[in-house]
Amino acid sequence: FYKKSSSPNPIGNQWQKLQLTVNVTPDMNKEDLNIYVWNPGKEPVYADDFKISYHKFKSYPTFQANESMHLLVDTFSMIRLEQKREEAFVNGILVTEDDDYVSGIMYYKDSILPVELRLKGDWLDHLEGRKWSFRIKVKKQKSWKGIRSFSIHTPIARDFLNEYVAHELMQEADLLSPRYGFVPVALNGTSLGVYAWEEHFDKQLIESNNRREGPILKFDESLFWQRLQVFIRDSQYFDLPYMEAADILPFKLNRTLKNPVLKNQFLLGNNLMHQYRQGLKSASEVFDLKKLAGYIAMMDLTRGFHGEAWHNQRCYYNPVLCRLEPIFFDGYTTDGPTLSERNAISGLFTFNPKSVKRSELLFWIKLFQDNLFRQEYIRWLEEISDPIWINNFLQKKEGKISSYEQMIQEEFGYYKYDRGFLLENAKEIRAELPKYKKLVADKPEYADFDPDKNSHMGFSKTYHPDFPGDYVNVYLQDSSVNEYHIHVDNFYSMEIELLGYGTSNLLMDSGLEEPGRVGPFEKIYPVSEKLTIPSGNKFLYFKVKGFNKLFATQIMDYPTAKDFTPEQELFASSGIPDLPFVKSEGKKIIFTEGQHIIEVPIIIPSGFEVVFDSGCEMDFTSGSFFISKSVVMMDGTQEAPVKILSSDNSSNGFTVLQAAKTSTLNHVIFEGLNTLNYKGWMLTGAVNFYESDVEINNVEFRANVCEDALNIIRSDFKVINSAFYKIYADAFDSDFCTGLVENVKFESIGNDAIDFSGSQVEIRSCQIIDAGDKGVSCGENSSLLVTETTVTGANIGFASKDKSHLDLKDCTANNTIYGLVAFQKKPEYGPGNINTTGFNASDVQTLFLIERFSKLNLNGTIITGESTKVAEMFY
Repeated sequence: FYKKSSSPNPIGNQWQKLQLTVNVTPDMNKEDLNIYVWNPGKEPVYADDFKISYHKFKSYPTFQANESMHLLVDTFSMIRLEQKREEAFVNGILVTEDDDYVSGIMYYKDSILPVELRLKGDWLDHLEGRKWSFRIKVKKQKSWKGIRSFSIHTPIARDFLNEYVAHELMQEADLLSPRYGFVPVALNGTSLGVYAWEEHFDKQLIESNNRREGPILKFDESLFWQRLQVFIRDSQYFDLPYMEAADILPFKLNRTLKNPVLKNQFLLGNNLMHQYRQGLKSASEVFDLKKLAGYIAMMDLTRGFHGEAWHNQRCYYNPVLCRLEPIFFDGYTTDGPTLSERNAISGLFTFNPKSVKRSELLFWIKLFQDNLFRQEYIRWLEEISDPIWINNFLQKKEGKISSYEQMIQEEFGYYKYDRGFLLENAKEIRAELPKYKKLVADKPEYADFDPDKNSHMGFSKTYHPDFPGDYVNVYLQDSSVNEYHIHVDNFYSMEIELLGYGTSNLLMDSGLEEPGRVGPFEKIYPVSEKLTIPSGNKFLYFKVKGFNKLFATQIMDYPTAKDFTPEQELFASSGIPDLPFVKSEGKKIIFTEGQHIIEVPIIIPSGFEVVFDSGCEMDFTSGSFFISKSVVMMDGTQEAPVKILSSDNSSNGFTVLQAAKTSTLNHVIFEGLNTLNYKGWMLTGAVNFYESDVEINNVEFRANVCEDALNIIRSDFKVINSAFYKIYADAFDSDFCTGLVENVKFESIGNDAIDFSGSQVEIRSCQIIDAGDKGVSCGENSSLLVTETTVTGANIGFASKDKSHLDLKDCTANNTIYGLVAFQKKPEYGPGNINTTGFNASDVQTLFLIERFSKLNLNGTIITGESTKVAEMFY
């Protein structure tokens, strides 16, 4: 094997010292090791004091105990880890299973945490010497740095600080990225030096990035590694459609399939990932376009192109938008950034149809054929290549960069972060931008996505017994009491014969009355067959034509992906509604005054201004609803308000998504609305605003029949002089927002009157009467300032949970079971805090309930929590 060192340290005025550390792998322990020195250049090189030294173990720097992560694993568990490592060196790669985890203890600063850990990493560089990479899961409802599951690996594996800076850049631009950092690690008391830590793909990643929980999806890479394993073991190369056959899977598969909401979201996300891979839809139909364009532009700036490999791609399904968002991951390898192999602007690569030979490149390049995407991509490139923007970012992060750089240098003395790297990349992007803009404007030929022209036609047709069972995918389309209707996709490059079925993969229980045949895979689409079998069977049995070995493939407990989503279906026919009371003036859509019964969905795309005249009354019946991606202006008056109602309570709500400007609602009544639930696309609010700033004045929300009367997400809002009456559950739910609530009345609320998560909001002069649970709920790292607000009749007057800060000034709790409650519900957050000035309470059974570690400052008196398991009392 080949190792190199090209980073010398100067010695005196004429000599430089090159040092190389080589870890001898466990499968070489009985071999002679021959060492050669090679000068690949043309200039002569002179060596002096050449020395080879052998050490049983590499020594690592020792850090202060309170700086380090300490892992403790018992002897039996260490033996299991060592055996797994040796197995990886025999096989050439690490193949992990769920039962590889062993129990351990992690302590860091003042925290002692129960954990499970296993070896991590596909390639063997993650297992060299004693510095192994680990996947770690924190147990018993605990967390580390707000994370429940994470990985640690040598900083070299992701090119030191380049990976960290790329993650920070993504988060600076509101693009999805795992949290990433560095920490010294000791295993069973022995220092292993500095590690990079990286958050794993759990819901905490989504929520910490201010998104609503939804599944994270990937293309299963197991077939990719299986092919390599066969090559290493048998010295046989097979060219197989491993990417085309890869299952689309959510992280936490079992949890997802057991939860009806998450399962439904996964199915829609699966449809989108399928459309993306097959090139069936444009970028703007599959992805949140702004996030996708920013992600690829950031790839150009950081040169983190290793993350765009198909098996490294991770996508979040946004359940509000019914779209995908890419997640930056694994941008670099030990070889560092990709500099000379491609253009500074990825878009230039797409103007060369002849260079595209495989569908794994086609489905990436297909994105650039969307003009909406190209324009957004250019906008991002212009913004992030601005040296002022980059310098501001670097100045903001310099303290952390320097701290991590010093930590890394304790072990890797030669390392220094290149602070000019981003600026040089940005300079190259700016140099290429005019050329790219001209190409886009001239609309030349793009890489063709026609599978007959561009699909890979040379797949191996030589039989190997390791492969067929993994290249046949079977899905449960639907079922009845007695029957399963299944769908079979054959991605194997030989014809297969369907023979029978069974409840396990050990024995075929029954054969098919008439064995089926499915032809070989050849292009980018599988050959498919549909069957009906008795219900309760879990496996389908088949063999490859001409061979006797029987294979069992598990029947996945969900249907095959579809070529559409409900959001795509609705917006395919969106535009100016063809209704007699609707008129248009250029880009303005006007709903005129009068009483109107609506029986069909009203779907309005972006680019318009939607106006509701005073006196406009729209009764949404028969499951109809309103969704707009354009700004909404509702201009009612006190005498002639705008009314949005559902006389039969069937309406699927009123929703505004990603409007470009601030919507205004004046003198409006929303009454009797349900929420969006259309073919699996589900929201929670009767009225919803997502990434759409809004000002609400003199608006009444009445008698909704869904989870939230008003749900505002990732927006800036004002809700003033308004009221909520007879609300089914929560009245006003705000997630990841900033805003103002002033002079609002809440009366007869089924659950929480105000429930804010991840938000910074001021609440003034509000009145809450008869709330079924909490008057004001402040959660998930929120900060609320509440003044002159009264809660009368509630289970809890004011609550702060999960690292939130609730400041109350001149507020009152009347006739509540609990006046003030502070606690921690989610392990990834922290305790709640309440500070009151001039707080009053009357007829309150328990004035305060403060959990251990939470705090209450009650009118100047500090109260430290003593209660335990407070969340269990209320949830």
